[in-house]
Amino acid sequence: VDEQLENAGIPNDLRAPYWSVVRGNTGTRGEAGAWWPVFAGDINAEVADEDRDFVTTAFDLLGEPPYTATTWSDWTNIVKAETGRKGRGLFMPLRLAITGQARGPEMADVMPLLQKKPSLD
Repeated sequence: VDEQLENAGIPNDLRAPYWSVVRGNTGTRGEAGAWWPVFAGDINAEVADEDRDFVTTAFDLLGEPPYTATTWSDWTNIVKAETGRKGRGLFMPLRLAITGQARGPEMADVMPLLQKKPSLD
């Protein structure tokens, strides 16, 4: 797997934690690097029009990396208090805006690997 991760451009010091987070969400070794654009901040996730203002506000409430294992929980608690959103209406738009995927690794595991602050730009 290390060769696939290297070919995907994943820095050596991030390969082990990256693989630990994404291995359950890849079907083959060839897909090993498929999640890297998410962590590198190289995706342009589509956000539903009705969620755009919410996601913009949420991103404004998020600090700069590096993030930790508690960032997701800490951040979503702040967003919940500021916006009143909860449950799926809170979590799904944020997951989609950050990863571009409705399913995938636990967001608490994703956040520490993000190399850039997410944005809608």
